[in-house]
Amino acid sequence: MLILINVVMIFFIFHTVKVLENDASIVNRMGVIRGSIQRITKLELSGNRNHYTNLIEETDQLIESLLEDKKLVFFAKYYTDFDIENIIIIQNKWHHLKKLLATYQVNPTTPLLIQTLNESEASWELTNFVTLNAQEVAESKVSGINNFYIILLIYTINVLLVIWVVYSYVRNNLEFKASYDSLTGLAEKIRKEVEAAVFYNNIKVTLSLGVADSFSGKTISDIYRLADLALYKAKNAGRNKAEKHL
Repeated sequence: MLILINVVMIFFIFHTVKVLENDASIVNRMGVIRGSIQRITKLELSGNRNHYTNLIEETDQLIESLLEDKKLVFFAKYYTDFDIENIIIIQNKWHHLKKLLATYQVNPTTPLLIQTLNESEASWELTNFVTLNAQEVAESKVSGINNFYIILLIYTINVLLVIWVVYSYVRNNLEFKASYDSLTGLAEKIRKEVEAAVFYNNIKVTLSLGVADSFSGKTISDIYRLADLALYKAKNAGRNKAEKHL
């Protein structure tokens, strides 16, 4: 049972790491796209065109990577709060914004400037929404994973508790059977008879007995010594006991 639990835990931990890595990748790429769109717009409108050519290519690649990522499809399929169609809308808005920026390079008019800023702001709002949405979905998944681990921990503790109870019962039962054989049973019978007897002037008497069989030692002296050790064990156990030397 414990081996099975460990296998399940190892598998689930491995799966959890992979899922969280995937979620982190999605959130990270969305965050980069969100920031890149704003930065590219800012650089173009400030006249620093030579600094963002590579950034445009990287943004294109990031959006394409999200749309082609099968893990993102899985992410959107099983978490309906995340709409993959928004990524397509972001891509369309991004293409439109690139056309506006290219047109602005040739014809930097005020109306075109305002239109470009508005489109950039709309793109940022959508990418920000999708980024936060993906983050919320990932966080809800983490919460579910935490709950699973709590349940698994409680289950593991219960299994260990059951094992400990069974072990304790079997051990105590075996020790009792090992200690109280027919010879010990006779000593116990004598002890109970003495305990139940009422002597002169209603005096009650108890006694402790130590038992050793002939297989415990090689000589009579050895048997006496072992029986004496069992007697000390009975007295140390609270007196009025019958104990056998094991």
